[in-house]
Amino acid sequence: MRVNLSSIVDKYIGETAKHLTEIFEQASQSPCLLLFDEADSLFAKRTEVSRATDRYANMDVNILLQLVEDYDGVVVLTTNLTGAIDKAFRRRISYSLTFENPDRETRRRIWDHLLSPGVPRARDVDLDVLAGRFEVTGGSIKSMVMHAVLEAARLDTPVTMALLEAAAVHELAKLGKVVHVGAKRT
Repeated sequence: MRVNLSSIVDKYIGETAKHLTEIFEQASQSPCLLLFDEADSLFAKRTEVSRATDRYANMDVNILLQLVEDYDGVVVLTTNLTGAIDKAFRRRISYSLTFENPDRETRRRIWDHLLSPGVPRARDVDLDVLAGRFEVTGGSIKSMVMHAVLEAARLDTPVTMALLEAAAVHELAKLGKVVHVGAKRT
C-alpha cells in the first residue's frame, strides 16, 4: 500500500495524526506492505520547540513512531536524505539498504533499455559515450531520455545524440550540476 504523503499531511492541527491512524488501521485489515516514498518529509527529525507549530509537528512524529512500533506488518521507507530521518525511527529500522549510483556498464544498460527498439534512434547515438560522460542515477537517465524523446517527437525526428546531450545538460542543471557538452566528466 503506497502512502500518498500529500493526502496525509494537513495544515490543521490533529488532522495529520488522524490520517496516519486511518492508514495504519486500513493496512492492518489486509496483508500488505506500507510504502512511504520520500519518507524524510514525514519521518523527519523532531525539532526544538520555538513555535506552536513545532510542538504539533513533533506530536505527529511521536504518533507516527507509536503507529510504526505497534504495526504488525512491514513498513518500507524510501529516501535520498537518510540524515533527515528522526533517530528514533532509525533505531526501529530492522534492515537498511543503500543503493549506490550505477557504474558505467549499468548506466549503459539503462540507456539502452530506455532507448528501446520502439524509440526511433539516430545512428549517431553512442551509449558508451553517454554512460561515461554522465555519472548519474537511473532516475536521472530516465528523465534525460524522456526529455529527449519528447523533443524528438516535437521536431518529428529520431532521438539524436545532440538531443540526448541537451536533455542531459537540462537534467543536470536541475540537480545543480554544470556540464559542458563534449566534456569528459560532469
